[in-house]
Amino acid sequence: MPSAVKEKGNGKAGKAARTIANEDKEAIAKVRELELEVTTSKSKLNNIVLLIDLAKASDDTCLLLSDRPHVAHAAVHALHRVFSALLENNQLRRPKAASSADKGDAITAWARDQYVTYFNHVCSLLRSEEPGLQVPALTILMDLLKKESKQLTSAAGSDHFANDQFQRILQTLLLNTNFSQHLVIELVDKYLNLYHDLQFYFFKDTSKIIRTTREMSSTNDGARKRKRDASDKELFTNSMLHHMTENVFAILEKLKNIPQAQTDIDTFWAFEKSSNFGSHKESSGFDSFDGEAEEEGEREEAAQETKGNKSKSAFPNLLTHKKALSICWLEFLKLPLTSDMYKKTLMIMHKRIIPHMPQPTLLMDFLTDSYNAGGVISLLALNGLFTLITEHSLDYPDFYKKLYRLFDRNLMHVIYRSRFFRLVDVFLSSTHLPAALVASFIKRMALLSLSAPPAAIVIIIPTIYNLLKRHPTCMLMINRTRQEGLVDEWDEEDMDPYKETALNSSLWELEGLQQHYHPSVATLAKIFSEHFNKPSYDLEDFLDHTYTTMFDSEIRRKSKKIPALAFEQPPFLFPVPPKEGEEVTDVQAQRWQAWTI
Repeated sequence: MPSAVKEKGNGKAGKAARTIANEDKEAIAKVRELELEVTTSKSKLNNIVLLIDLAKASDDTCLLLSDRPHVAHAAVHALHRVFSALLENNQLRRPKAASSADKGDAITAWARDQYVTYFNHVCSLLRSEEPGLQVPALTILMDLLKKESKQLTSAAGSDHFANDQFQRILQTLLLNTNFSQHLVIELVDKYLNLYHDLQFYFFKDTSKIIRTTREMSSTNDGARKRKRDASDKELFTNSMLHHMTENVFAILEKLKNIPQAQTDIDTFWAFEKSSNFGSHKESSGFDSFDGEAEEEGEREEAAQETKGNKSKSAFPNLLTHKKALSICWLEFLKLPLTSDMYKKTLMIMHKRIIPHMPQPTLLMDFLTDSYNAGGVISLLALNGLFTLITEHSLDYPDFYKKLYRLFDRNLMHVIYRSRFFRLVDVFLSSTHLPAALVASFIKRMALLSLSAPPAAIVIIIPTIYNLLKRHPTCMLMINRTRQEGLVDEWDEEDMDPYKETALNSSLWELEGLQQHYHPSVATLAKIFSEHFNKPSYDLEDFLDHTYTTMFDSEIRRKSKKIPALAFEQPPFLFPVPPKEGEEVTDVQAQRWQAWTI
C-alpha cells in the first residue's frame, strides 16, 4: 500500500509540474490586460515598461532558464503585437530634431527607446541553446523588420529598407555560439533564398561584420605580440572569429536562387514591387542598438545624404547585387578557414561563386595559392582555376606543369580521384596540345597503374586509350619494336612534361596489366593488343568504380558453366595417396584425442 500511495503522489507531482501554476496564469492574464490597455489608449504606454520587465523575467538569455518561462513567453509575444501596432500607426518614427521640445516627439523618442530595448532582448534569444526559442525569435525579428521598413517607406514616400535592424540581427546570428541547424535552415530557406532584398543586404552587411571582426582580431594579435599574456578580451575575440567563420559558411554554402538577370530580382520581403522599381533606398532606421542617440550633426549629415541620393538607386540592381556577393565571398576567404571549409569552398567555386561575380579574376590569387598548395587542395582548385583560364582569359603558363606534378601514388587513393580524372579528360581534350606533353601524361599514368588499386586502374586504361585515339602521334609508344641495348630515356623523377623523353619511351606497363590478378583489369587492358578501331570510351562509365562496386559486379555475374565439383566425398582433409600396405587414418582425429579429458 505505501508504494501505491507513493506512485500516486509522484503522478500528481508530475502532472502539476507539467501545468502552468495558478500564479503564472494570473500573470499571463495581467500581460493580456496590459497589452490591451496599450493598444487602446496612448495614456497607457507606460505599460510597455512592465511588459519588458516580464519578458526579461531574469538575466538569463534563455526563457527556459528564467524564473517564469510561460509569463516571459507571453510577454514577448504581447510586446511583438504592441510594437507592430505602433509601427503600423507611425508612432515610432524618428523625431525631426534631437532637441525638439515637442511633447509628441518626446513620447515617440521614449517609445522608440523601449522598442530598441525589446528588439535587443529578442536578439538575445537567438543565442539560446533551444532551437524552439531561436526560430520564433527570428520570426518576430523579421516581422518587425518588415513592418519597420514599411513604416519608413510610408513616411518617406519611397521604398526604404531598415538595414540597421537587419544588420543587428545578422550580427547576433553570425557571432552566435549556439547557431543551430534549425536556425540556419529557417534563415536560409524561409528568407534568404526567397527574397532578393534580404539576400542583397545579407551580402552587404556580412561583409562589414567580417571586416570589423577581423580588424578587431588583428588588433588584438598586435597587442599580444607586445604583451606575452593574452587577456580574456583577446581570447574572446579569437573565439568570436572562429564562430563567425563557421556561421558565415553555414549560410553561404546553402544560398541558392542567386539572380542571373535583372528580371530575376522580383521577390522582396520589405516592400512590394511597384512602378518605382529600382529606386529603393537603405535607411539607417532608428537609433543604433547600443542605446546611444546620434549627434545632431550626424543626423543632419545623414538627412542631407538621403536628400541628395533620391535619384540614386541603392537596390535592387543586378550589378550591385553581384558586387555585394563578390565582396562578401572575398571577405570570407580572408578568414582562417578550416580544412573542411577550404575543401567545400573549392568544390562549389566554379558553379556557385564564379558565375555570379562581376570580376571573377579577383579569385586568381586565392585559386593559384590553392593550386600550389599540393595534395587534395590542389585537386579541388583545378575546376575553378581552369574556369578562369578558359572563360575569363587568365594567363597561367605553368598550368600543365603543376597538373603533371599532381600525378603521384597518393592520387590513386584519394576520395576525389574520379573528380580529378574527369577534369584531366577535359584539360587534355584539345588536339592542339604538344604530342610530347600528352605522351608524358600517358607514360606517368601507365607507371602509376602498376601500384594502383583495381578501381583506379579501370579509370587509367580508358583515359590512356582515349588520349592515344586523340593523338595518333603517341601510338609510337605502343608499336615500338624491341631493340637490343635500347635504354629508356624517360625519367619518372623529371617533372617537366614538355620534354620528348616520354615520346621516345614505350608503354610496357600496359602489357603487364594484361596479366593483372583482377580479371576485369586484365580483360580491359587487352584492348591495347587489338586494332584501334573501336570508339573512344565514355569515361563516366568507369569513374565511380570502387572495391565495393567491383565485388558486387563479380558476385552478381552469372556463370556460363556449372563449376566442377568432387563426385565422391574424400575420407580425409588433404587427399594425399597412401603408401602400399598403409591403412588410411584420419590424422586430425588422432590429434584431437590427445586433448580428451
